[in-house]
Amino acid sequence: MHNTELSDSRGRRAVDELRSLDFDDLYLLRHLLGGRTITSTSAEMGLTQPAVTRRLRKLERVIGGPIVEKLGRRARLTAEGLALCEKARAALSVMEGLGAGPASWVVNLGTRPETGMSWLWPALARLRKKRPEQVYHLHFGSGEEVLRMLGGGMLDAVLTSAPHAVKGHGSIEVAREDYVFAAAPRLAARVRRLEDLRKEVLIEHDRSFPFLRYVEAGERAAMKCKDVWFVGSTNAMASALIQGMGVGILPRYLARPALRSGKLERILPEVKLSEDYFRLVYRLDRDLESAVRILGDALARFRLR
Repeated sequence: MHNTELSDSRGRRAVDELRSLDFDDLYLLRHLLGGRTITSTSAEMGLTQPAVTRRLRKLERVIGGPIVEKLGRRARLTAEGLALCEKARAALSVMEGLGAGPASWVVNLGTRPETGMSWLWPALARLRKKRPEQVYHLHFGSGEEVLRMLGGGMLDAVLTSAPHAVKGHGSIEVAREDYVFAAAPRLAARVRRLEDLRKEVLIEHDRSFPFLRYVEAGERAAMKCKDVWFVGSTNAMASALIQGMGVGILPRYLARPALRSGKLERILPEVKLSEDYFRLVYRLDRDLESAVRILGDALARFRLR
């Protein structure tokens, strides 16, 4: 084989290897460039350490050499790894701006599906007509997932009602959220006292952020249900409660239609429930903050639903 053919063959193989890379590979490199350890990177990206190691091996095949080297218990980037990480950061910067046109900022935004579809998406659709220069890309996931992605640099901002105070992040309150203890009428009729809960199932949406936390500690200790069922979303919670599968604490905005129609009734009104606020939590950056505040104003005008 001539040298030219050999070179062409190697070049084609290199291109094929590069095509095998995906966004998570690039995000992994950006994490490593930021000085994070493999352990913290795997946690922030929601991957196991073996999965991160496999991605590193794939990247090393692409560049033909090691990306990290061990120094005792710690690891640091090699010169080749550092160069590749810089290229990954530049590539992500370009990709995050694709399709933005004349936008002054592109915001990668995350929230829960039910909040996104009922509130965030309609507000964004209106905002896009008024401010086409601002671009907001959406990602839906569990509350825990989107906050983890924010901490890992994969999202710029998150719409959440979960408490979140982390160095390097700001927040803007956009709406108050209060709650109601509810059940289907036939079930509500037999729940008159806290003691009656012992025969009922408590419906919750997320093990990492149960709504029972909004009950004051003293009353919470007295609330004993025979079982707890985590159903994955607040919309699924509302459906389960309407079907009489148990009792539960719902955001009032979500429960309001069923309460008005009589599909749900409020139970145990003496139980005091605290309130919370929906916030836009964002990575601190002056230009990004401007785009997030524009979105915050739009959400405040478009009623939480």
